[in-house]
Amino acid sequence: MWVRRAVIFGYVGTLTDPGAEEYREPLAHRTGELLGVCRPRFWEALAGSFGERTVRVHGGRRAR
Repeated sequence: MWVRRAVIFGYVGTLTDPGAEEYREPLAHRTGELLGVCRPRFWEALAGSFGERTVRVHGGRRAR
C-alpha cells in the first residue's frame, strides 16, 4: 500500500493575524482536500503538532 507523505511549511502561526483564528481550521481542511488527504486528519495533525513545530522538534528551516 502506498502512503502519501508531505512536509507542510508555513503553518506555525507566526506573522499571522490572531483574529483570523476562526479561519485556520477551514483553510487547513481546504489544504488537505487539495493535497488529496483526509481533511479532518490533516487538521488534527496540524493542530496537534503546533507546539512541536514552534520549537523545531522536527527540524528547522535549514538542512543540517
